[in-house]
Amino acid sequence: EAFLDLTAQKRVPPADLGRRMIDRVRRDTGIPVSVGLGPTKVLAKIANRIAKRNPETGGVLDFTALGRHRDAHLAQIGVRDVWGIGRRWAERLEELGVRTAQDLRDADPGAVRKRCGVVVERIVLELRGFSCLDLEQAPPARKQIMTTRSFRPRVTDYDTLRQAVSGFTARAAEKLRAGKLAAQALTVFIGTSPFNKSEPYYRNSATCALPVATRDSRALITAATDLLDAIFKPDLRYMKAGVMLLDLMPEDVVQANLFADPDDADGTAPLLGAVDRLNREHGRGTVRYAAEGAGRGFRMHQKRRSPAYTTRWRELPIVKT
Repeated sequence: EAFLDLTAQKRVPPADLGRRMIDRVRRDTGIPVSVGLGPTKVLAKIANRIAKRNPETGGVLDFTALGRHRDAHLAQIGVRDVWGIGRRWAERLEELGVRTAQDLRDADPGAVRKRCGVVVERIVLELRGFSCLDLEQAPPARKQIMTTRSFRPRVTDYDTLRQAVSGFTARAAEKLRAGKLAAQALTVFIGTSPFNKSEPYYRNSATCALPVATRDSRALITAATDLLDAIFKPDLRYMKAGVMLLDLMPEDVVQANLFADPDDADGTAPLLGAVDRLNREHGRGTVRYAAEGAGRGFRMHQKRRSPAYTTRWRELPIVKT
């Protein structure tokens, strides 16, 4: 999702601009989107929700155009579905008798602030049409990076699972370097299917803090393999595995290790940059780490994957007359 401030845009009516956006995205990507318009971010999100669930809107709705029907729509939206309200806040609000978006709009801001804090108080004011949540001029810094996949067929042997986890770690490290970040901790998790009652269910994870925050795929793969060794159980059919890089920080403020070899640090950046560049220019997996294996012993479960209209020739839609 993205928010756009239209106050300085006078040439095109906002609703018409929204329809142009929908047509352009559908034409270029085939992806259906919806646009919500409102005087605040929260009301724009509510308008988007209404537009998405009512095909007669054409995917675009201006909340201010609802007129006397606004209250009816707000009364149909549960407080848990209001943008910015999490589960804990929803439970506290429900204890106050606030169960819908309309209830939240009409609630006493002071009582809401006392019970849930200033953030929820701002949401109350946003529902009343007073803009309190500024647009971000830049996306917030990422706190974690996760790469996870489901397997089909199921993975049963350690070597295949290790190769999968190593590959996931390498992909996550690429994202890490693209964002000019370094990770201070790493988590590996694996699990069997929770839906197959004829087989034992097992799910586990392990986390480690890294001695020095790093963006080096080699160090991350080594740490991920050690964690996998600690949680792997034989004779199980694993359905899913994943890697999370945690406690991310800008790469240029990493506190170095006093006892590290400076020659190793100096050679890391050019090497990693060369690997990323080759994979970017010649296709993912052109250069890979030995721990990833020469060929995958598993396939990702992609039954619900969206068509790759813009990147694969064989998936281009065919028009017949």
